[in-house]
Amino acid sequence: MVDPRDDASRPIAGHLRLLPLLFAAAALVALALFLWCTTARLPWEFELSKMEGGFVDHARRAANGLPIHAAPTSEFASFLYMPLAHVVAGWLVRAGLDGYAATRLLSIASLLLATALLTALCARALRTRWLAALVPLLVIARYFDVECFYDQARPDNLMSLFLALATLALALPRAMPAIVLFVAAGTLAFFTKQSSLVFLAGLLGWHFFLRPQVALAAGALLAALSAPIYFVLDARTGGWLSNYVWNIPATHHFDHKGFANLLRDQLLGGFLVPALLISGAALVLARQLLERWRSGHLLLALPDAAAADERSRELAAHALFSSALGGLAFSVASSTQVLAVKNVWVSCAVASAPFLPIVFERAVAALTPARRTLGTQAGWLALTACVALGFTDPRPFRPVAEDAEEWRALHAELAKYGPRERTWITLHAASYGGVPDEPYHLHFGALSDLMGGYYGDPTGVELPKDLVEKIAQRWYAAIVIADWDPRIRAVIGASYEPAPDGRTFRLPSFSGHPSGKSVIWVPKASGG
Repeated sequence: MVDPRDDASRPIAGHLRLLPLLFAAAALVALALFLWCTTARLPWEFELSKMEGGFVDHARRAANGLPIHAAPTSEFASFLYMPLAHVVAGWLVRAGLDGYAATRLLSIASLLLATALLTALCARALRTRWLAALVPLLVIARYFDVECFYDQARPDNLMSLFLALATLALALPRAMPAIVLFVAAGTLAFFTKQSSLVFLAGLLGWHFFLRPQVALAAGALLAALSAPIYFVLDARTGGWLSNYVWNIPATHHFDHKGFANLLRDQLLGGFLVPALLISGAALVLARQLLERWRSGHLLLALPDAAAADERSRELAAHALFSSALGGLAFSVASSTQVLAVKNVWVSCAVASAPFLPIVFERAVAALTPARRTLGTQAGWLALTACVALGFTDPRPFRPVAEDAEEWRALHAELAKYGPRERTWITLHAASYGGVPDEPYHLHFGALSDLMGGYYGDPTGVELPKDLVEKIAQRWYAAIVIADWDPRIRAVIGASYEPAPDGRTFRLPSFSGHPSGKSVIWVPKASGG
């Protein structure tokens, strides 16, 4: 008990004792907004973003035993991801779920499971274990910062689940179980999203200073297991797997606009406080670890049985720290190449939250008794800021009846031009397999990458020949394109023209930004 007479911060701290209540209030608001949005979004019968229908198509193809990575055709072009998330979603579709329900439930369930695993690991690393209850609230607080990608059809959340398992593996005291679980989880993460290798390298890189033999063995076995599987899959696809997941993404380069968006929206926005805390902890821990390494007295290597509990706690703390640092590095690296698309920050939101209570507890414990009261309140203020920075207007993210009417109006309009198998939607990937009045489509987002992407670098992959032939033959009764995208206009301009009535649609995107105008193009009357 600190003597009030010795506590120089007492006059100030007396006014700050409500900060834990302020955190609780902010967390409850974040939780309420999260539930309010997700309960409306999960059963939504149309896509939540312009790519979601494409992911539904991938899941339906997997459910029907059709290849994901193959030469692009006028009916399908793959996204630039590994296949595992599509395969798992396909299992759910085969079990009877609608494509949208399957892909969204996979995303939200993966995120919740990852959060639960890391919350349990956080509790192991803490002396004040109830602080681990803050972890789910800190994860939920990032829901709007990542533009609601928690409940959208994306592979990022499943990847985060496997990365959480890899983090848990590195916290296991016994070497063999740690290696086996890490290799299994790392392999699954890699075949979910190839860029997870950046995250996994970060995990092993930090862990090398703690248990070098475990880190080296886990990394070697991960490569030994993943590489043969990858080459077998690539051979089965005739090399198209490599083309989609490596060759085309390799044309993406450092993007200055993406870096500017990254600074403004993430590192100076909702992720400012977590990024500062993680970076500060990195400097402190790196210095401590280097000193122990040089002295040969690493705490984690002490054989004393009495230190077993402390060793286990330190392993958990370092595993969560490496996860937070890896998630931050992964997100920053990805953002600079893809215009700071916020789905890549899902992994950082999940990975950083479990480390923040550890920083809080250890920072307060390091203070002198006279400053501990004020330090505790400052910690609560930082955690409250982590939650509050995620607040935004939730209404643009939540579909309403008027949005459904816009979709139905477009479908009704397109039905006037011809059957849905002769209708092509190029911006929105409104999947064609589940609802009878949905139009047939080919998502142009995947074709954009094949044509040189948004970066203008040729990939050597041309448009599908059957698509070019159908356009030349005016096979499509109607084509809906984004008014702001000149590339598709150049492709179809010789054979198609905007519909005479000039009608446009502003379909909702629910990713925090309007989708822009969509224009219906129809076949020209002559070849001119």
